[in-house]
Amino acid sequence: MTHPDYRGNGFSKALMNHVLETYCDEYEMFYLFANDTVHDFYPKYGFVPYGESDFSMRVAPMSINKNGLRKIDCTVEEDLRLINKILQTRAPISNQFGIREDRGIFMFYALNVFQNDIYLVEEKEAIVIYQYEGNTIHLFDVVSQHKVDLMDLLTSISNTDTESIHFHFTPDLFTEKANCEPKKHSDLLFIRSKNDLNLNGAFCAPMLSHA
Repeated sequence: MTHPDYRGNGFSKALMNHVLETYCDEYEMFYLFANDTVHDFYPKYGFVPYGESDFSMRVAPMSINKNGLRKIDCTVEEDLRLINKILQTRAPISNQFGIREDRGIFMFYALNVFQNDIYLVEEKEAIVIYQYEGNTIHLFDVVSQHKVDLMDLLTSISNTDTESIHFHFTPDLFTEKANCEPKKHSDLLFIRSKNDLNLNGAFCAPMLSHA
């Protein structure tokens, strides 16, 4: 942002051009999330807005197995080392829109937003971030060095009264089974890409990639 006394001098334009010119040869795609006050700003620099979707799904009663599920404490050095180890070679949460090498933004959320909602499913070597709201699980991220069967994962994080799950990313396996609605929030996804993107179907950028 620019201090009010210095606005109107083209500093935002100069900064955007500098960033894009500096990194355009290193990356094929840039993306960001913008609130409704700047929706007209980013298209000037080749960014295209994309509408996202919310995915939710009813779940049938299932056998619950919480053995091996433990809470991660980010104030404990050993747990921090474990998070870093898994993050270094994480598999993207989605083949359609997933991220990797995201240690910085992940740790921001882990330390400041979800510090009480991070768990390790030991037998799957997976870090899971989720919250309960009534009978609904809000699943924010699954960090693992390999693909995790989400249905199998639910047996570790569900309770006997769980009725539905809300995915805060694109659940590849369940996209056709899940209820899909346009996402309603002021943060609009903008993408600038060198290549054509196949994002015509419903998708959701991982919430933990929002910055």
